Amino acid sequence: MYTVRRVWWIALLLVLLLGVVGLGILVMGIMWAHAARVTLPAREVNVRLPLTVVVTNPVGEVVVEAGEAEKVTVTGWAEVKSFPWPALRERKALQRVALHLVEKEDRVEVQVRFPEVKGPQSLSVHLHVTVPREAALEVHQQVGRVKVRGMRAPLRVEDGVGEVRVSDTTLGPGSDLTVETGSITFDGALPTQGTVTMRVEVGHITLHLPAESTFQLEANVEMGDIVLRRDGRRLTAKGHLATAVGSSPETRLHLKVETGGIKVDVGD
Repeated sequence: MYTVRRVWWIALLLVLLLGVVGLGILVMGIMWAHAARVTLPAREVNVRLPLTVVVTNPVGEVVVEAGEAEKVTVTGWAEVKSFPWPALRERKALQRVALHLVEKEDRVEVQVRFPEVKGPQSLSVHLHVTVPREAALEVHQQVGRVKVRGMRAPLRVEDGVGEVRVSDTTLGPGSDLTVETGSITFDGALPTQGTVTMRVEVGHITLHLPAESTFQLEANVEMGDIVLRRDGRRLTAKGHLATAVGSSPETRLHLKVETGGIKVDVGD
């Protein structure tokens, strides 16, 4: 009986010891993962309008806001989110992430370049860019989130997997937002004339527009619903919806989703 009890105590102590060791490894892993971040060198350049700013980032997040009238600034960081801790090769790759600011006459390019890493990797870069309010803007990203605030200019965004959020912005003619898998959310105003296009292969498009907006809507969803709300009324359609919003619209709004849905709120 004494021997059995002793065995039980030893087993219990071993379980507790393994639990403590496991918890310690988990905490160390989380701390190491959180520490795997490198601040990128800040960049800035003086500019003049007319100007086009192009931001290219493979994976992560791009935030663009209206800033000073004659300056482009870029700050950000690179990180690895591997769990429980980044592999040594990933930590080394983190140190080799490059941020370039290239000037080309009336064009400024913000370029993020990842080093070549064999096997899977979880590098990501988060950028905060300020540009003149009326500078044309292009953002290209493969995976992640794109946020744009406070602009008054043409906007072109290409995002593979992720979400695009545009707020407090008046789009210029020719604006084009595309997401393969994810969503587009727009809260702002359309140009008074010209064409605006938004496309999502799998996901949703949501627009919140001022009550005084006038445009010709062309919306297409292969699988899903189209909802237009204005003047307290709700119009729902499947497949295709073509309608004029406001009187004598000179702006054409093209929305297309293959699988998902489209929602347009005017003044609501």
